[in-house]
Amino acid sequence: MREVNIKLNHSLEKAISILDCFSLDTQYQTIENICKLVNIPKPTAYRLLYTMETLGLVHYNAEDSTYCLGMKMFGYGGIVLQRLNVIHAAAPYLTALHHKTGFSVLLAILESNHLVYIDKRVTIEGIGYTSTIGRFRDPHYGALGKVLMAYLEDSKIEKMLQTSPLIKYTDFSITDSAAFLEQSRQIREQGYSIDNEEVILDVTAVAAPVKNKWDQVIAAVTVVGPKSKMHEYSISEIIKDVCHSTELISVELGNKTH
Repeated sequence: MREVNIKLNHSLEKAISILDCFSLDTQYQTIENICKLVNIPKPTAYRLLYTMETLGLVHYNAEDSTYCLGMKMFGYGGIVLQRLNVIHAAAPYLTALHHKTGFSVLLAILESNHLVYIDKRVTIEGIGYTSTIGRFRDPHYGALGKVLMAYLEDSKIEKMLQTSPLIKYTDFSITDSAAFLEQSRQIREQGYSIDNEEVILDVTAVAAPVKNKWDQVIAAVTVVGPKSKMHEYSISEIIKDVCHSTELISVELGNKTH
């Protein structure tokens, strides 16, 4: 983000804070709850919500007096996805990786200090977690988060861990920042990350970075599945498959280093 000497528009900040109240897990909000979350008086919330309702950014449900995001937001999301040419470039390779391994394959990016899933090929049986496209996760979540964060500067990683502290999902989770930084350096050296039950018990994942023509990491691909089946298939083989796929995607995006 640019750094310019301009004061922010506070009304617009409040409006966006209202939009931030909605998520995949909380799709409907009352005005009372919005006031508490954004810390604004009810008349201000009502004025902003009515303006956004008129513009199609939010929708008012008269049946239960709740608000949800409007269809205009769906249109904006489509525009953003069209801009992310990595989705188009990666699509055939995600499908091929999914067919070859038989496991779920996810594509994700880091956006505003969050991990965001942008495409997937899912195997239904065997794992119990949600990978909804557009879902926001903590930036360090799973193998995808670890590999995406690994290619940031150490100072940036430390800052992100202050905003989004490491979480003990399981007994295998890394919760120490120094250990996370050390693992990040190792991931950079080897070119991939492994999540072995660190987020979900009995689930293993392998992820590798996707790079653009300037050799910048812009996305990551993971193969994820039940630990027993992943090891039966061979982790070393999955690492080779994932890294080969991300190299091919990177070449599609103009990367010349492979």
